[in-house]
Amino acid sequence: LETVENGIYEGTTALMLASANGYPEIVQLLLANGADVNMRNKENASALFLAVQNDDVTTVEFLINAGAEVNFVLERDVKDVPKGVTPLMLVATHGHIQVARSLLAHGANLEARDRFGATALMYAIMYGQPEMANFLIQNGADVHTQLTEDHISFQYFKGDTPLIAAALHEDFKTVRNLISRGADVNASNQYGMTALMQASYNGNLELVNLLLSQDANINMQISQERFGYFTPGDCPILLAASAGHTQVAKTLLNAGADVNSANQYGYTPIINAAFTGNLSLVKLLIERGADVNGAITHDHILSVNEGDTPLRFAVERGVIEVVRELIQAGAKVNAANQYGVTPLISACETGGIDIARLLLAEGADPNHRGYGGETALFSAVRRQDAEMVQLLISSGANVNVVNNDRLSPSDIAKPFQNNRIYTLLSKAGVMDCSSPLNEAIKRFNRKEYNEVQVYLDQARDCLRQSGQSESINAAQILALEGEMSLAKGYADAALQRFLQALDIRIKV
Repeated sequence: LETVENGIYEGTTALMLASANGYPEIVQLLLANGADVNMRNKENASALFLAVQNDDVTTVEFLINAGAEVNFVLERDVKDVPKGVTPLMLVATHGHIQVARSLLAHGANLEARDRFGATALMYAIMYGQPEMANFLIQNGADVHTQLTEDHISFQYFKGDTPLIAAALHEDFKTVRNLISRGADVNASNQYGMTALMQASYNGNLELVNLLLSQDANINMQISQERFGYFTPGDCPILLAASAGHTQVAKTLLNAGADVNSANQYGYTPIINAAFTGNLSLVKLLIERGADVNGAITHDHILSVNEGDTPLRFAVERGVIEVVRELIQAGAKVNAANQYGVTPLISACETGGIDIARLLLAEGADPNHRGYGGETALFSAVRRQDAEMVQLLISSGANVNVVNNDRLSPSDIAKPFQNNRIYTLLSKAGVMDCSSPLNEAIKRFNRKEYNEVQVYLDQARDCLRQSGQSESINAAQILALEGEMSLAKGYADAALQRFLQALDIRIKV
C-alpha cells in the first residue's frame, strides 16, 4: 500500500490493519487463509507489533499461536521508537498487563534491551506505568539493570537504573517495590545522580524519607557536568535548595547534610536559596549555620560571576525580605564580585528602589566603583530611573565621578534627554570644567602664555573638586607647562594633546 494520510505505510498488509485496529475475527480469518504473520511493513513493524498497542489479548493470542515472533525487534529507529524495541517493551509503555502476561507466557524475553540498554521494566517506568512496572518486578525483572547510553525518550541518562527512573517519576510504590527486591539505593548514573538526589530535587518528602530509611547516602555528589541539569559537586541538600524545597532541606539537614556544602562553582545551599528567593529556606539555613558571606568561586553562567554572594543573588531576585534576613545575619552589604559589582549596584541595575534604600540604610557605599569604574549612579542613570538617581544623590553619591572612559553620569544622561535626571544631576553640583580649558586654548593660540597657565590652574582645580582628578594623567599637564616655557612656537599642539588625553571636546 502507498503511504496515506491516516498513517498506513507501504508494505502494510490486511493482517496488520486488522491487528492494529482490534478485529480478532478478521485476524483469525486472514491467518486461516495463509497470511504471513511475521511480514514487516516499511516502518519495520509486524502484525504482532501493531496488535500489542491495543489491550486486545485475543488478537495477540491468535498471532502468537500462528507463529508470530514474540521477541521480534525493530531493526532500526522508527520515529521516537528506537532500534531493539520488542513487543513486550511496547506493551510496557501502554500498561496493558493482560497482553504482557500473554507475551511472557509464550516466552517473551523479560531482559531484552533496546539500543540504549532499556528493558521492558525501564520502559514501564519511563512512560509512567507503575502497575506495569510492579507486574514486571513481580515476574522477576532485573532491578539492577542500567542504561548503556543516554536514552532517546525523555531525559534519561547512561547508567540510570529503574530506581533512579522511578524517583524521577516520583513513583513511591515502584521505588518501594524495587528496594524490596534489592535495588541499590545508592546506585548512580554516569553523572553521579542517585535516586535520593532526584527525589530531593523534585521535593518529594515521602520518597526522601523512604530512601533515607534505607541508608541512602546524603553526601554523594554529581561527578560529571551535564549543562542545564547537573554540576559536579551537587548533592541532595544543594539540589533541594536550588528548587526551593524547605521541608526536604530540613529533613536532609536533620539526617546530617552539610549546610555549607558547595559544588565546583561554589554554590552553597544558601546561595541556591537566595537565588530562588525562598525566605523560609533562607531562614532555616541561617539557623543551621549557613555562611551568609560564602561566594561563588568560579564564573558559571552569564549572570553568575566569581565573588557573587547570597546577598547579591537575593537583590537580583528582588525579594526584600530575604535581603533583610541576610543582612541581619551578617551579610556584607559592600561585598563585590570579581567585576566590582556590589548588591547596591545590582539593585540599581534591576530597579529595586526599596532594596536600594535598605542597603544604603545598612551602610552600602554609593560611591563604590564597579565594572569600568562605574558607581551605582551610572546604573540608575542608564535605566533612566529618576527616583533611584535622587535616592543615590541624597545618600551622598558623587555626581561628578567619571568612569574608565572619562564619562560622568551627566555624560551618560545626555543622549537620553531625560530632563528630570539631568536636572537632578545639575542641582547636585555637576561641574563643567570645559570652560577654563576652552579659555586656555584660546589664550594659547593667541600666544598669551601667562594667561594659559591661569586657566590651566583653574581647570586643574575644577577637575580635582569634581572628583575627576583620578582620571587625569598629571604628567600631561606638566608636559604642557614645560612645552610652553621651552617651546612656545609649537602652536597649540601640546595643549591639544592634553585635551585629547582628557577626551574633552573643545570648541575654539
